[in-house]
Amino acid sequence: MLTAAAVGMGAKATLELACARPLRGVVPLPVGLLALIGAPAMWYFGTSGLETSLSFAWIGATFWVLARRACRLDDRAADASGAGVDEGDGAGSDVDISAPALRVDRPRWALVLLGLGWIVRPELVLSSLLFVGVWVVVHPAGWRRRLAAVGWAVLVPAVFQVFRMGYYGALVPNTALAKSAGSTRWADGWDYAVDFVAYDRLLIPIVGCVAAIGWNLVAARRTGRFAVGALALPVLAGLVQALYVVGHGGDFMHGRLLIVPLFSMLLPAAVVALPRPSDLRSWTVVGVGGAATAAVALWFVGTAASWGLVTPNPSYATTRFGMLRDPAGPDLLEADDFAESHGQRGEHVLLARRAAADGDDLLVDANQADVLGRPQFVDLPPGSGVRLVTGAIGAQAMAAGPNVFVVDLWSLSDPVGSRLDVSEDAPFYDPLVGKYQYGPWVFARHWPPETNDPATATARRALACGDLADLDAA
Repeated sequence: MLTAAAVGMGAKATLELACARPLRGVVPLPVGLLALIGAPAMWYFGTSGLETSLSFAWIGATFWVLARRACRLDDRAADASGAGVDEGDGAGSDVDISAPALRVDRPRWALVLLGLGWIVRPELVLSSLLFVGVWVVVHPAGWRRRLAAVGWAVLVPAVFQVFRMGYYGALVPNTALAKSAGSTRWADGWDYAVDFVAYDRLLIPIVGCVAAIGWNLVAARRTGRFAVGALALPVLAGLVQALYVVGHGGDFMHGRLLIVPLFSMLLPAAVVALPRPSDLRSWTVVGVGGAATAAVALWFVGTAASWGLVTPNPSYATTRFGMLRDPAGPDLLEADDFAESHGQRGEHVLLARRAAADGDDLLVDANQADVLGRPQFVDLPPGSGVRLVTGAIGAQAMAAGPNVFVVDLWSLSDPVGSRLDVSEDAPFYDPLVGKYQYGPWVFARHWPPETNDPATATARRALACGDLADLDAA
């Protein structure tokens, strides 16, 4: 629903900027919309339950707000220009001085919305800075009102962030600690971007959308210079976000972190407003636009029919993504379907749920314990409940149910594991996924006291001292 709302707001904003009266005298062609929904990564992550759809909604809403304000600024600039005076100076002119002034610090809800990016996802702070900065610069106002505008854009999100930091007891998200978000890996990020563009055959729709954005920019000149700027803002914001993702090294899941920048960059091409054909020249324009739309549509059909549904990319596509793309695989509609599709691990997940329902005290190791020579099932002291050891805390944890404690091996939700250093020589080392902690630190905290090999015993003693003890107790 959030993704659909974002697409709708983006399309409406594009039409408002590209033509003074949307849907009057124009033929709307959904070039960018086809490109967005045609990317296989969009099918998966647009409804995955992650923050992706919320990011879409924020970008779509901010684009719509900026478009509305740009159109009003252009209208007032046109009125002032027609009267031969500066905007806001109504003396001796035909300008409607009774019209409410466009204050830089109003409406406050719009400023709060523009500043919410870093609350939705940390790297969206780059987009928030861009949007708020442009908003403050383009409005004629004194420094007090400009500061007030910045204050509203920063204050409310900051208050919520302080509350969130206090609630979780951390200055930054736990995933940022687990994935070493401050590091840079440009080579890995470039490979990630190339994989996304090449595997999904995105060059075809990107070329079509670049042409569509160019057409809309030219059309927006009739609305005014502010409309042109507002139409270009999502493209610039998307490029900045994509650059950050590449610098960070990308992600371990195909296209996940680049689908949001792509969404932002393609919003100004969501709909192309072509004039309705009335003569040979307009028929030619509509024909060219229709051909571009048809090319993107054929790419979309081809992607759905073959390219996106055959085999997953071996480098970045996760097991879940691969099964979703495999037409011969199971229908993954409910949490249990995802659990069962994981073979023996899935059986362990469902067993853990049944054990919790029976009131057992059991540790279920769904992390290929048999391969590593460890017991798959370990009795726990009375009152311990059921613990599920797994590296997949999404669908597997949901299938296990709320009465099963999930031991997160990648430390994404583990405040202790995320703060421990992991050597690059350690098994399953992958900074894009998290800090893999299947070893003494996990055994010391979650296995019964009988598990007392030297390394685990040392970890237990360390966990009883200083900051580690406070963190573990919290």
